Amino acid sequence: MKIMTGNKYENTMYEWYEKLAKAEKRLQDSVKCNEAYGGNEDWIKEDTEAVEKIKSDIEEVKAVLARRNIMVDYVKVKNSVRI
Repeated sequence: MKIMTGNKYENTMYEWYEKLAKAEKRLQDSVKCNEAYGGNEDWIKEDTEAVEKIKSDIEEVKAVLARRNIMVDYVKVKNSVRI
């Protein structure tokens, strides 16, 4: 786990991008497992839905921050996530 620096809004976005990175990694693992062993289409579907849900949640959070005129450097935050 990374020691978070920045304001609380950047930390919030960091946590969301960290969730997204973990979900995308899980999806990649499910695809690799399906290629190797087969029969994991349900897992791929569930993981894809989870990734899409997290992406939509991130967009909602961005919209709320934009409405409140809270500036966050999303690129910096997203690039700082390491899984």
